[in-house]
Amino acid sequence: RGFSVIEGVLAAAIVGVVFIVVLSMATQSNRLATRGYREELGHVLLMNVVEELTATPFDSDRFNRPIKVAIESVMQGRAQALEYTVRVDPGPGSTGAFFGKGEQDVDVVEVSVSWQESTGAEGRLRPQRRSFQLTVRRPGDGLFVAPNP
Repeated sequence: RGFSVIEGVLAAAIVGVVFIVVLSMATQSNRLATRGYREELGHVLLMNVVEELTATPFDSDRFNRPIKVAIESVMQGRAQALEYTVRVDPGPGSTGAFFGKGEQDVDVVEVSVSWQESTGAEGRLRPQRRSFQLTVRRPGDGLFVAPNP
């Protein structure tokens, strides 16, 4: 006794549906991995700037302009150039002292990183931005950095 044509067609349809579901899950997984990679790079850039802040004296012009960072990488078998912009700006309640606009020993700065991320097959770009605020203090000779609550 063998399979009827209807059973064969039904089995092929079920296998086809399962294959399509698995393929779409793999595609979504790649997309999420790429997004996570880009966000992780942004986070690393933010942490690098915080480290630089600890070595930067008040009144320095090091952070008076945005810092452009281009990273060449290969994702999903394609070479891509990722471009990030890192900024250090006066934060809410800033005295401006860190940027040379005051004599106070305490200031609030906002460190941010931004980039463009593709939204999918359409090729449109969506802006992404991550930021946080820091209180910077100048006790004596050194610079102290503390995250704002």
